[in-house]
Amino acid sequence: MGASTGIIVRKCSASPRRTVAGGILNRRLATLRKRAGAAKFTFHDLGRTCITNWARHLPVHVVQKLAGHSDIKNTQCYYLSVQEDDLEKARVVQSEVLGFSGLTPK
Repeated sequence: MGASTGIIVRKCSASPRRTVAGGILNRRLATLRKRAGAAKFTFHDLGRTCITNWARHLPVHVVQKLAGHSDIKNTQCYYLSVQEDDLEKARVVQSEVLGFSGLTPK
């Protein structure tokens, strides 16, 4: 999903909740996705992508509330990702504030 859309979403290690309705909806989504020739994704993938996009523009505590997470660690661990343009913005800020651009990702 990330390669075709340019959006990076961190996959969570926990198993997604399974429900009968969720299974039926995901099967229907898979059928429609295959007919459209789109890359494989689920409703949970769409939710993670939405939350990651919110996180690019909103403070993490706001994203937590919008996502309905009771623990901010869920939001931070499973949904947020640092992208190259985030690092570039940090480099610009660092350069403006400190007068040098030595910030590099590890």
